[in-house]
Amino acid sequence: MSKLTFDYHPSELPDTYVMTGDGHCLEPVLMHGQKLLFSREDRYKHGDFVAIFKRREFTVPGDHQILIKRLIAGPRVEYWTDPRNFVWTGNVEPTVIVEMLNPARILQFHPDHLLGIHKCLGPVPAGMPTHKVTDDDVREQARARRLELA
Repeated sequence: MSKLTFDYHPSELPDTYVMTGDGHCLEPVLMHGQKLLFSREDRYKHGDFVAIFKRREFTVPGDHQILIKRLIAGPRVEYWTDPRNFVWTGNVEPTVIVEMLNPARILQFHPDHLLGIHKCLGPVPAGMPTHKVTDDDVREQARARRLELA
């Protein structure tokens, strides 16, 4: 992501959308500046590349609020729609564990510090048209989806 902060909730994004990778931490698999396709609804699993949406209050100033990493472990997709449905029992703490490749490093996040996780479907296929949208465009599309569901 070239924009460091995120001005809306990840649930407001379209079902599929494109972001541009910023950084070298997943090279040689995903390259800096590469356009990547993401799904808000596809189920992610261990080994998938994902976008992790950090809560702004847990993002260090100057760092990206959205990270693209390879998932090692994390709650199911349904967790992000209503975390109250998931009751953690015993001495097991919920966690999200991801890795970066360059340099090799493991990162861990408490799910309460995140807004959600979306699956990366891979690089945008050659010839697939993409276009930029404004924050207002994303919010309007989200409002329209909510009205359709009502």
